[in-house]
Amino acid sequence: MELDDIKTNWQVISNKLEKSEVLNKKIIVNLAKKSVRSTKEKLERFEYFFLILSLSGAAVNAMSIAVTDGITIKYGTLYVFLSVFILAAVWQGYKIYLLHRIDNERCNMVELIERTTRFKFLTQARVIVGMILLIPILGLLIYMQRDMLTTEMLWGTLIGGLTGAMMGLRATAKHWKNINELLTDLKELREYEKV
Repeated sequence: MELDDIKTNWQVISNKLEKSEVLNKKIIVNLAKKSVRSTKEKLERFEYFFLILSLSGAAVNAMSIAVTDGITIKYGTLYVFLSVFILAAVWQGYKIYLLHRIDNERCNMVELIERTTRFKFLTQARVIVGMILLIPILGLLIYMQRDMLTTEMLWGTLIGGLTGAMMGLRATAKHWKNINELLTDLKELREYEKV
């Protein structure tokens, strides 16, 4: 009789252990999914902030074009700024679209990792292209405003531009960290779901 009791108890304990393992796996997968959502939300906030910043810059430049006399600030300068802000807003809109396509409810894990990697590549490309175009755009602006630029204004522009570039690079480095964290979270989630 004792052997039968031991077998029965062993079966009960084995069933409880299997249920516990299934529950632990569900908890781990849910925590990994929560981490993916949290990281993705950080990325979305970053992209929406810069979309709003770009649209605001475009609006300010459009209003400046409407009210300026063309003497204080040349129209060409305002049009260059307006073009830059509009292109930045379109780019941000596209990146937000790409982020919305990274959806773990509608995509399999391979697609999620591919889409996140594409998003990372485009983010890096934006920085590289932006830095390459920064010098010609600044040169164009200085050329357009050459009649009214004083030494103090040039130094102010240089210092402001360098400060802005450093702040932008710092924000971008943090953004890259979040993108890498998202990729890591997705890869961990893939491993958990395999088990």
